[in-house]
Amino acid sequence: MKKGFLFCIFKYEIQLYLGLNSIKQNIKTEVLRQLQLKIKDISNAITLLTDSRDADTKSSAGDKHETSRAKIQTEIDQHYKQLINAQNQKNCLSNIDTKHIHSKADVGSLIKTDKGFFFISTGWGRIQILDENYFVISIESPIGRLLKNKKKGDSIQFRNTAYDILGVS
Repeated sequence: MKKGFLFCIFKYEIQLYLGLNSIKQNIKTEVLRQLQLKIKDISNAITLLTDSRDADTKSSAGDKHETSRAKIQTEIDQHYKQLINAQNQKNCLSNIDTKHIHSKADVGSLIKTDKGFFFISTGWGRIQILDENYFVISIESPIGRLLKNKKKGDSIQFRNTAYDILGVS
């Protein structure tokens, strides 16, 4: 037997062993970890920018000084928006019960399609667990809206590609 074929069988057996709920928990844990890092990075950037703005003493340039402070404040404001967004994502994800089994696709569902896996929670993108790709999407995303309320055996059409739903948990 070929090495790749055995690996695929082994990977499938691991997924069965872990169960889809455990996979959902692993996805949730990983995205929460990444969100926490993002929140920390944004908070550090805000602190550095605030220190820079506050340390900027009045110079003889006058207007140039105020323009510099205004630009820094604009950056701080943008970082605060990113921080609030990341904190909202974290709260949304934290409230998902990964043990709940869904019969139809909704927030907290893991959907297995013939093209891959989708975890409906917060818009995060692709993550990899046990060499398998999972797309962490929001229910409000274009594909999330198409998947909502779908069940095993249904299909959707997204960007000229058909997706057959093989399972929902």
